[in-house]
Amino acid sequence: YIKLLELNINMSSEYTTSLFSMCLDAVAQNLHVVSEYQESGKILPSVIHNVLVAKYLKGCCSLYTDIDPIWFIDHFLQGELSKMDCSSFNHKKNPRIDDVKLLQSIVYNCMQLEKLYTSGLDLTNMTPIVSETPCNNKMSVLNMDGVKGISTESLISLLSKFPELNVISLGGINSCTDRVIHSIIYKNGQVNTNLSELRLSGVKSITDISMEYITQCTMLQSLIVNGCHGLTDRGIHILKYSIILPA
Repeated sequence: YIKLLELNINMSSEYTTSLFSMCLDAVAQNLHVVSEYQESGKILPSVIHNVLVAKYLKGCCSLYTDIDPIWFIDHFLQGELSKMDCSSFNHKKNPRIDDVKLLQSIVYNCMQLEKLYTSGLDLTNMTPIVSETPCNNKMSVLNMDGVKGISTESLISLLSKFPELNVISLGGINSCTDRVIHSIIYKNGQVNTNLSELRLSGVKSITDISMEYITQCTMLQSLIVNGCHGLTDRGIHILKYSIILPA
């Protein structure tokens, strides 16, 4: 596909136009060919770039290919993505990728991102996102279920870069403490009015204090706390008598 695309094709005839279009579609559906350019250090032809973004990605990228996703993002995605799913990323195909660098590349570059799924990433060595990093005000959904190794400080700093989140899922993250919940519910001293859904399944580090914070969030429509062993009957009582459930 790559060699054929490099030919100087005369686009005047209907046949060659159709052939050229077929080649582009083939490239768009076989992202592994891009690795040839990645390994050689060459720059992808702009026409391939446009097809990859417009025809294949369509605003959504799942990282299951053998391409280095950090290279992929840094070179020609950046502001083009609206949704990214890292949970399908195949480490067996590309074991060299550092999950921390991948997430940092997304946070620093993809400022148009609206939905991010990072389930299963290993963020053990992640340091807090620097305060100077611009906020992404378009992000509405963040699913971090099963993320490994992230510290409380790094989790708080990451969440702070997405101030307009509507849906947050932190299932199984034990570094999600009462401090993290406080940072979610209170933004610059004001109660968060954007949050509609909070999923905390299996988060063992939160206590009844978090329930007191959560009851202040009057726009919350869905709360999942199954498997939160740090909660007592008092916390459940707080929820039961403080939240008006929708009819």
